[in-house]
Amino acid sequence: NFSGNPTETLEEEWLGNNWVKLSKRLFSYNSDSLPVEDLLMHWDGSDWQSERRTLYEYDENKKRISQTDQVWDETWENTRRKLYAYDEQGRNTEIIHQGWNKDQWFMRYKIAYAYDFQDRIIELWSYDWMYNTWILKVDEITTYEIATGIRSIANDAAGMNYQLLQNFPNPFNGITTIAFTLPRSSQVTLEIYDITGRLVSNPIKNERLSAGTHSVRWDGKDQFGNTVGSGIYFCSFKAGTFRDIKHILFLK
Repeated sequence: NFSGNPTETLEEEWLGNNWVKLSKRLFSYNSDSLPVEDLLMHWDGSDWQSERRTLYEYDENKKRISQTDQVWDETWENTRRKLYAYDEQGRNTEIIHQGWNKDQWFMRYKIAYAYDFQDRIIELWSYDWMYNTWILKVDEITTYEIATGIRSIANDAAGMNYQLLQNFPNPFNGITTIAFTLPRSSQVTLEIYDITGRLVSNPIKNERLSAGTHSVRWDGKDQFGNTVGSGIYFCSFKAGTFRDIKHILFLK
């Protein structure tokens, strides 16, 4: 469209001597160029059929306040929803995840955040909805040793330890930087897993890297180039006999 936002993507498969339609996505936007609908359709051999869609709503400050997923079964049926809350500075402080049961929404879990004066997340809480109340499951506290973006530096590694730094920014939507330090040349593996333990991405595959500070960037896509869903991911870092894991929060 005129704002430069994509309005349609088409996926095809090469069979024999022809491209065969598989699926397409249609995107709609409001007057502020913010997405309001993401529609997925599949090709049944003769026509396009609706499959599922995601609807977005915003407040007067153009902040997303809800994201609703629906599937097509003769009519659009709700499946799940996210509700977003913000503080006075416009920072996302809470995401409530809901499910749909016949004719009403029910609570599933929520994630809440606290920030420091530089708008970095310093504490993350995860709650499950049980017995009509929120039950705390995870309380993760983050301390920052580097205040700005990180880049690979070929420097003197004297005094360094093996260390996996917290990705920045976190949470992120787009690209995040994952940095680590090596006191000596080492074989390094860096992997990203989802909450089920499935390998999502493998930015560094058993590579020998020199001593110093290094970084990689992750764009929120899996090994097949597909954007992953919103949620918590685990960054696994292996260097020699050293092991560490950090939580990464991706928000679509």
